[in-house]
Formats: sequence, structure tokens, C-alpha cells
Amino acid sequence: MSLLDTQKEERRQRILSEARTLVAERGWDGLTMRGLAEQSRVSVPTVYNLVGGKDALLDALMECLFTEVSDSIEEGHGDVVTRARALWRAGLAPFVEAPEYSRELMCLFLSGAGGADLRRAQDARYTELVIALLQ
Repeated sequence: MSLLDTQKEERRQRILSEARTLVAERGWDGLTMRGLAEQSRVSVPTVYNLVGGKDALLDALMECLFTEVSDSIEEGHGDVVTRARALWRAGLAPFVEAPEYSRELMCLFLSGAGGADLRRAQDARYTELVIALLQ
């Protein structure tokens, strides 16, 4: 990975981290792209270039959550019960660590606020998690 790519990824991760903080503090409706840019110490165009609009941001935040859970499943070796426990712990961890953020994100996901495309993509990701659990 080139230095430029590394810097872009670092900025993107900082934006996602600050988005989690802002969603926890202000809720989804209170999150503005300008506020996110200021909090992340980047320009508004940088937010749009690295993450996209609010729908893309929601998708990225959900993807981060699914990736964390998926990684935890892979760490749990053994039978299906052991992997199910790893999935349960990984799924519960975000709610314990950041309850306001997790609650807001799940309400958005369950309400379909991100649109049908987001819902289909995340449903597919959920299916991947279940398949990984059963293997």
C-alpha cells in the first residue's frame, strides 16, 4: 500500500470513528456532514470522497460492525456452540461499549432508513455471518 493510500485509509478510519462518536452524542438526525468534517479535522469534500453521503456513511458503519462480528467468529474455533458463543459476545460487545451509538444504528437499520439497497446489502452480510457460524 502506498503512502497516499495509507493516509487516505487513516483519514477514512478517523471519519468513521468520529461518526460513531457524533451519532452516540447527537443521534443520526443530529449528524451533519459539515460537523463530521470539522470533528474529523478534514474538509467536507474529503468526507464525501472517502466515505460518501449519509447513506454511504450508514453503510460503512454497518459494514464495520459486521466486520467486527465476523472477525470474532473466525477467532472462535471449535464446534458450532463455541462459534455461536463468539458470535453472541461479538454482537453484544458494541451494545455494552457504546450503547447510545449501537441503539441508534440498529434503529436505523431496522427501520430501513438507509433504503432498500442498504438493507439488501446488510441482509446479505448477515447471511454470510450465519454461514460462517455454521461451517
